[in-house]
Amino acid sequence: MEYITSEGEAWDLIAKKVYGKEHLANVIMEANPEYLKYSLLPAGIKLYVPEIQTSQTVEVAPWQR
Repeated sequence: MEYITSEGEAWDLIAKKVYGKEHLANVIMEANPEYLKYSLLPAGIKLYVPEIQTSQTVEVAPWQR
């Protein structure tokens, strides 16, 4: 999937919008290494957002098990 950034978006905000979970920002970052120099992204960058497996989205803290 492709995602086009808006001015000032952060990696975790994009992950929240796309996957519903901020902690999956690393998935998007790993797929777009050429933009890792940005903590806040400029507008108009086309990011590749990989589809993720269900196992990647389910993370439960040890005390919640």
